[in-house]
Amino acid sequence: MLSVAAHALLLAVLGSVVSSAWRGAELALAPGSGTPLQAWLVLRAMEPEAEPLPPEPPVEEMPAPAPPPTEQPVPLAPVLPAPLPPGLTQPGGGEASVPRLPPPPPADLGNVAVGPTADLSPFGAATKLRLAALYPVTPGRLPRLKRTLTVVYPDLALRDGSSAKVAALLLLDAQGKALETIVEPDDPIFAPLIREVLTDAEFHPAQAADTPLPYWIALEFVFTIDPAKASRKSGSEP
Repeated sequence: MLSVAAHALLLAVLGSVVSSAWRGAELALAPGSGTPLQAWLVLRAMEPEAEPLPPEPPVEEMPAPAPPPTEQPVPLAPVLPAPLPPGLTQPGGGEASVPRLPPPPPADLGNVAVGPTADLSPFGAATKLRLAALYPVTPGRLPRLKRTLTVVYPDLALRDGSSAKVAALLLLDAQGKALETIVEPDDPIFAPLIREVLTDAEFHPAQAADTPLPYWIALEFVFTIDPAKASRKSGSEP
């Protein structure tokens, strides 16, 4: 019985409190019963308190990505020098050394003979007809060299042991100056050498009754290897 009486008393107290609150609100909202701010405060006091928000979870820091692995340089294979072709020697042995040809054989292994010739067969029939048309009169004195020509045997021909017979035809003016030079055969080793030698050559012009005339002169160059000297040299080599 005591418990029932206590509950009844508690409910009566709560009812009176709620009734007083609503009454106060009605009075606050009634016309002429206070300012709007006071009415808002009364209603604000009647609202239940909002529950606090739960705390935000902590932000986990991500570890920085590891740097990519660096590629190790691949060692290069050493470059070996190319083998030298036959006949070449490697001097010194240093890094800056350059292969070179062995020294040429002595120049006295080869003989060179130079002299005038009347044989025009190396130049062909067309050249003979041309000369006949250009120089219809045969002079009493033919052109001739003022000085002996100095001709050195080509080194490449000495190495190979090559011999040759080359003819040169020169068309001269009345002063003995060469206007045109023809070399046959046009050998890549001997012909350039002969043209170079004839560049500085000087001639006495042809004459008829003591009068200088333009005319032609043919020279023959004979290159030969002395077999006796060549055999002695080959026998002395190791």
